[in-house]
Amino acid sequence: MSRHGHTHEETEKHELATETSSNTCRLALVAVVNFLGFLAELAGGLLFGSVALLSDAFHMLFDMLAYAMAFGASYTAEQFEGRDEWSYGLHRLEPVAAFLNGILLVPMVGYILWESYHRFLDPVSIDPTMTLIIAVGGLLINLGSVYIVQGREMSLNERGAFYHLLGDAGGSVAVIISTLAVVIFDLPIADPVAAVLIGVLILVSAGKVFRGSTSILLE
Repeated sequence: MSRHGHTHEETEKHELATETSSNTCRLALVAVVNFLGFLAELAGGLLFGSVALLSDAFHMLFDMLAYAMAFGASYTAEQFEGRDEWSYGLHRLEPVAAFLNGILLVPMVGYILWESYHRFLDPVSIDPTMTLIIAVGGLLINLGSVYIVQGREMSLNERGAFYHLLGDAGGSVAVIISTLAVVIFDLPIADPVAAVLIGVLILVSAGKVFRGSTSILLE
């Protein structure tokens, strides 16, 4: 019985290690994909004058940093075995990374609101066709990333990244709708309005991450 129990315990440990490694790889993949999306949206926002697209690009950049930090925390915790002084290993890095991810969202919202304010005062014409193409591409990247991350029980660290993804998808939808409003109704103000909505989505994401990570860090 003892030998069987020992074998069963080793099997469970192996399955857990395999699952953790798989989760870490997913976070790394999502980080790379979103970095490529950030570069595309940044170039599009600068070239075609859309502050909504530019704000979504920065949203994607900070999300990429969030995934990179989540990956780093998960990988470090995976490699480090618990010792007497740190009996939990380094798994506390995950809520710490999630907390820092929430902090990183705040200055980005400030930038988006500041830029949107100036666009309200002085609307800027955009290239709707190229903006729409890039925004749709960004949405596809967001949906692909959601597909990679979801579908199983997630750690707090991964939930933080998941909320970022949902916010990104909402941001891309806002850019698409605002661009269509510019094309159909000739409303250039729709672009900064979409940027403000993206800022609200970011703050909601930050609030969820803050609450979850703080409750664990204060235990």
